[in-house]
Amino acid sequence: MYTMFDGASRSMADLVRDESAPLTAVQAYSCVPYLYRAVDLRAKAVAGMPFCLTRLHDGAELGDTPQGRRVLAQMRTRLYQTEADLCLHGAAFWLKQVSRAGAPLAPRRVLPSSMLPRYDAVQGIVGYERSTAAGTHGYLPDEVIAFGQPSVVGELGAGTSPAQVALAAAAVLYQLDRFSEGFFRRGAIRATLLTVDGNPSRADLERLEIWWRRLVTGVRRAWESVAIRSSVRPVVIGEGLEALANQQLTAQLRQDVGAALGVPETLLTANAANYATSLADRLNFYDMTIVPQTLLIAETLNTQWFAGLGMQFAFVPQQLELYQAAEVQKAQQIATLVGAPVLTVNEGRALLGYAPLERPVGVG
Repeated sequence: MYTMFDGASRSMADLVRDESAPLTAVQAYSCVPYLYRAVDLRAKAVAGMPFCLTRLHDGAELGDTPQGRRVLAQMRTRLYQTEADLCLHGAAFWLKQVSRAGAPLAPRRVLPSSMLPRYDAVQGIVGYERSTAAGTHGYLPDEVIAFGQPSVVGELGAGTSPAQVALAAAAVLYQLDRFSEGFFRRGAIRATLLTVDGNPSRADLERLEIWWRRLVTGVRRAWESVAIRSSVRPVVIGEGLEALANQQLTAQLRQDVGAALGVPETLLTANAANYATSLADRLNFYDMTIVPQTLLIAETLNTQWFAGLGMQFAFVPQQLELYQAAEVQKAQQIATLVGAPVLTVNEGRALLGYAPLERPVGVG
């Protein structure tokens, strides 16, 4: 008696190769929706955060000056990429650039996987080595702006990336999606053993195998009959879609991804019960995840770049509509308690981004 196994339309060599190559954080980001969504939310939140650039010695705004526009060119795109790099790799790198006249230009973001820090036991980081298809190039520490997740297990270098922490949960979500995809690719047929009685010829076995492959892969001629000189019995050994019906498992995996990335589940799934819950979760997201992250990014930028140019870069989360709405709500609650408004007209206009009135109308 001969037995053929069909679990998916792949060779056993493919299955072994997949098993021996664990999913990486970058691969998981590319194919697991919840991980992609969490990284994208963080990157967009950092890129969308209001910021300002001032001169160190007098605090003058530089954002609208030629010098400011030159160094801040495409800043939001770089901030998005940098936060995504920190989430996936735990590190991010910018290469400093200058014009032919020696004026500072906007830096260039490079792939973290292409940068290799060089360490010295006494001096710490003494340089970087960048590998590309064109070859290897070395950089001095002051030619690179290096961001990193803070490390608690080492003295130098980046710490563990959030996506790496979420990888175990993301890998299970990936396998669930892969199982579902493979199930329908097999024509919605469960993994099956074909048991053939007697001593069939090699030609009969090959004809049966070809026919079965056509059947489970949806080939147009799959439903044609095949005749062999033996009795064939299919034995189902695999699971169907009911194996994916464990909503509790999926919810737990989704929560694990959100917890590792610091993203509330309601933002991952957009299923907040009401506006108040949504506002509270967004505030928690910014307070606990985004604002602390922007402080670290700004600190790196100022220490490694802007301070040397006589400038200071800062994020201004108070200008976000989210925080302004929270302040208005707080003012309304206080006004209810004390029985009188707590903001003047011009203070209210400032929250909304309007210019002050020369003669504000009295309130209350």
